[in-house]
Amino acid sequence: MTDARSLYRTWWRDRVDYRWLVETLQSHSALRGFKIMLGAGGIVMLLIAVLAAVAQGDLSGPLGWQGAVEAAVAAVWTLRWWLLPWPREIESLIWIALFDLDTAANNLLAHDRVIAVLGIVLLMAMGGYVTVFHGPRVLAVHVAWSMLAAVTLGALIAAGRLPSTGRGGSQGRYQDLALGLDIILVMVVVVGVILPFVQVCHWIVRVDALSDPLTTLLNRRGLDSSLAAHIGRCGRLSGYVASVDLDRFKTINDTFGHPFGDEVLVHTAQRLRASVEADALVARTGGEEFVVVGCLREDPAAVGERLRAAIETTPGLPVTITASVGVAILDASQPDAEWNEAAFRRLLHRADSAMYRAKRLGGNTFAVADGDEPITDLPPRPVAPALFGGGEMLGDDGAGEREQAAAGEDLGLGEDHAAGLPGEREDDAGGHLDIGAGRDGGPAQIVLEEADDGFALGFDATAEFRGGAVDQAEGGTPAVGGGEDGGEEAVKVFQ
Repeated sequence: MTDARSLYRTWWRDRVDYRWLVETLQSHSALRGFKIMLGAGGIVMLLIAVLAAVAQGDLSGPLGWQGAVEAAVAAVWTLRWWLLPWPREIESLIWIALFDLDTAANNLLAHDRVIAVLGIVLLMAMGGYVTVFHGPRVLAVHVAWSMLAAVTLGALIAAGRLPSTGRGGSQGRYQDLALGLDIILVMVVVVGVILPFVQVCHWIVRVDALSDPLTTLLNRRGLDSSLAAHIGRCGRLSGYVASVDLDRFKTINDTFGHPFGDEVLVHTAQRLRASVEADALVARTGGEEFVVVGCLREDPAAVGERLRAAIETTPGLPVTITASVGVAILDASQPDAEWNEAAFRRLLHRADSAMYRAKRLGGNTFAVADGDEPITDLPPRPVAPALFGGGEMLGDDGAGEREQAAAGEDLGLGEDHAAGLPGEREDDAGGHLDIGAGRDGGPAQIVLEEADDGFALGFDATAEFRGGAVDQAEGGTPAVGGGEDGGEEAVKVFQ
């Protein structure tokens, strides 16, 4: 949105989610106060209608009838806001239309230019409500109507159709013309400039609140807000929700630093946005978690593979980034299929379950869920290549098996490939095993070695817990505790 033309074009096309805005105000306990103020505004309008009719001295003529109608509408407006829940969007639009029509009638029937100008002022007030609760197109209609009313009133004054307080003759006509032009120019400034300016500012702040500042994707609140507008776009097509989670992202942050981690997130967001349909929603919902919502135009497995491959082939990074992807679909052919927010919640839950299933397969793969269980599980692909020589951190040797560290070198965070399964390690022939490593293909654990004055903190295949200390016992239960024989505790990983 750095380009001004693009910004205003996006603002014009944006459809304000009226219901979401109302729910947001409700979550902050603001609706009750707003309802009281809006209802009180109806009482003020009722008084204005009555006083205007009295001031013009035509209680039994058209002005009296018009004032009575205005007073009745204002009374209904007040009771509606005070006694009933906040109106739906369509009802709100109907009230705006009634208000604008009533104000235009006031301008045409008024016998006094001051009374007529009061109606113009009320149009400005209604413009404030439209600016906050409705989108730019509704505001444009209201601005156009308000300007038409102002031009009509200015023309009536300039033509001498309303009583003049100035002197007669040509000078009086000039005064009338000047006053009519003043009214039009005031409306141009207030309604034609200030109200759109306020709405654009309000829109920018709202967009920022609904967007992730790092990636510029939607955040979780933005995703919830955009769902209402997205629902229905798929028509008779099925819909899908994909949950995407980067593999071992914490290790990337710990190894390369958080600035590099931020760069990875930005690249990931760009790759996801470029790999999905233009009408799909893409959101960053957590640290390294993303959600994609779209209409299904291909096989769901193709969607999962496309998202996975888009991240794996991210250019411009010194390491390969991978992700686990879960895809859940709403089958439009099913008689009970309904694409709504409740369905989205169910799909998101199932997509998350499928994504964690892909995680358990080793990452860099996807799973497609049907119902509550994934129905498509692909074998895990190799994760990112080794980041360091000798001992590996995230990667493999390119052949789908882990390399062993050379003697005397450390294995990085990860698994020894020769162990065969995630979470298992094999003796590294003199190299140091990580914390959490087992021996000779055993399950991951912290292995203890007896120290001179005690045992290391953690688990030992021959240790059991005795009174807060670790003691050797054949076949005992692993425990955490102090050293044996009163020695100090020590943390020591088996080598």
